[in-house]
Formats: sequence, structure tokens, C-alpha cells
Amino acid sequence: MASAWVLLQTDDGRADEVSTSVRQVADVIYAAVVQGAYDVVVAVADDPERYDGGARRVATLAQRLAPVRRAVVCQAVRHPMDHSMDHSMDHSMDHSMDAADRQPVFAP
Repeated sequence: MASAWVLLQTDDGRADEVSTSVRQVADVIYAAVVQGAYDVVVAVADDPERYDGGARRVATLAQRLAPVRRAVVCQAVRHPMDHSMDHSMDHSMDHSMDAADRQPVFAP
């Protein structure tokens, strides 16, 4: 299961090349070419206890590829299927919900 993702923006027409290259990096679970603000999404088996954390290392290596313009690391703080992960965000969720009907509260 991925515990972090690296979002990559590439030069036009180079996403397939980047996706293929980044799949060779250790800890990469998969790399997919996508549409939207980013061109490639990389799922990483990240170990936040390690200094070089897999996702940070993957992002650093990806940025060395000529066609990569930007790399953003997104680390999971909790996963809906894994109750052992950090649940520190649970309290912030309560602040954004109306306790009476558990509907999102939107500020004007």
C-alpha cells in the first residue's frame, strides 16, 4: 500500500518517458500518466522514519530528469483502510463539520 505520492509536472509530451524512468526507482509501487495539473502520479512505499524517506528521494531523483519541471511530495497521515496510521487529523475534521448532522460547514 502506498503511504506517499509524488506528483510530477513534465515538459509537454514527456510524461510517458518520465513514468517509465521513475518506475525503476526503489520504493516506487507504480507510476501513472494522468490528466490534470500534474502529468505523472507516483505511488511510493514511504518510511517516514528514514532520513531519506522514499518519497523525498523519489522526488529528488525525478527532478534530475530533464523533462521534469516540478515534483510535489504528498505523504499520507492516515489511510481509510489502515487504522494504525496517525489519526492526528481527526480533530481538525470535527472542526469542519456541523456536529448536529455531520454536514460540512462552509464559511461565507
